[in-house]
Amino acid sequence: FTQVLTQALLYIFSFSLSFAIFNLLPIYPLDGFRLIDSFIKKKTSFYYNYKKYGIYVLYALFFLSIISDFTNLYYLDVLGNIIGLGVGVISTPITWFWGLIF
Repeated sequence: FTQVLTQALLYIFSFSLSFAIFNLLPIYPLDGFRLIDSFIKKKTSFYYNYKKYGIYVLYALFFLSIISDFTNLYYLDVLGNIIGLGVGVISTPITWFWGLIF
C-alpha cells in the first residue's frame, strides 16, 4: 500500500509541476507573459503583435505536439520537450530532498 501511495503522490507532484511550468511559459494568455510584461518598460510593436497573436503561437505548439504523437517525430514536440526539461530540472532536487526526509 505504501508503494502505491508513494507512486500516486509522485504522479500528482509531476502533473502539478508540469502545469506550473506550462503556466510560466512567456506566451500571452499564460502568466509567464504577464511576468515578463511587468518588467518591460517600453512597449514596442513586437510586444503588441506578440500579445495579439500569442494565442496562435500556443495553438501551433499544441498542434505540433499532436502531430508529433501521431507521426512519431518527437523532435516536433517543442512544448513537451520544454515542459519535460523543466520538470526534470526542478523535480530532481525536490525529490532528492524528499528522499532525505522520508
